[in-house]
Amino acid sequence: MSTEILTTYDVDPQSVVVAGGPTTVYNAGATYGSHPAIVGGVIGGTLGTINSLWINARFKVTVGAGNTLTVSIKYGASLQVDLTFQAIAGVTNEALIVEAFLSALGSASVQVLHAYGAAGTAAANWNGFPNNRAGGTEDSASDQPLIITLTGNGTKEHVTVVKVGAPLALTPPEATRPLTMLYSIGPLVRFPHSLFKDIRVYAELRHNLDYMGPGVITFTRASTSTATWNDGASHAVAVNQPRFEYSGGASLGLLFNSGAGESLSFPSASGLGGANTLYWKENNVWRTTFGGANPNPFTAGVWTGNNSIHIADILQFGKVLNAAEHAIVSKIWA
Repeated sequence: MSTEILTTYDVDPQSVVVAGGPTTVYNAGATYGSHPAIVGGVIGGTLGTINSLWINARFKVTVGAGNTLTVSIKYGASLQVDLTFQAIAGVTNEALIVEAFLSALGSASVQVLHAYGAAGTAAANWNGFPNNRAGGTEDSASDQPLIITLTGNGTKEHVTVVKVGAPLALTPPEATRPLTMLYSIGPLVRFPHSLFKDIRVYAELRHNLDYMGPGVITFTRASTSTATWNDGASHAVAVNQPRFEYSGGASLGLLFNSGAGESLSFPSASGLGGANTLYWKENNVWRTTFGGANPNPFTAGVWTGNNSIHIADILQFGKVLNAAEHAIVSKIWA
């Protein structure tokens, strides 16, 4: 199954319209300082029953020692999470980043909203990194307002909302997939919009073969095998089924061994194997084709790279990145 980016909307500081939803409204809502709320509808129309929203909001904040900032994310009338950041030391114009995942989970009326945040370039400035989760019964078959509010003194740098397809099968080892995907895909939406819009392929390869890109991934193996799942036990894996493995509860990715008769193929339309800049992980170590640092592991979409390794987080852009763009990706993603 292909997980496709359905719609991307980059909420510009002066933007007044979110496609397919209500008009954006700016609202003062501060206890000290001032920052307008960002209010808009679910992009591209309704959320539906199988789709999800990835939300990334970045602010620059100023706060005195011992004071707090709160970021609230609200969907519809009642589904809301609040993330409160407390400053240990006073900070001026320091980064605050919030990621959120909203899913219909196969229902027309039930959503789950999970958000987490990170603040500051120096962890010692802040008392923890909050996260929060809420469940609600908002109608996902009709437009609902999405409201992001910073209560405190700050300025909005960037807000990106991405509507994606969300597979529903959560059989082992996918039981923790929605939350794990949140942390996995989170760095993607930290890219500036100029880079984010050029992403052509993203394959997590940690829980199943879903990916963002054209067509579907094909995996074959003529024999049965075993894999270590997130419960720490070895499980039987059927013919032609991939082996997603864990160690100590941490995801390793897709175990691949062509010597065991395995093959991993992406559609040729993905462009994997071409000249465009590619990033990926082998045994959770980052690699890239940028500047010829590593040879391309794909040939016309087929994995022909290293063998007997765990593969994960394949990320390809639709162009050859320049040095400045590579530096941004390396800082955020690698």
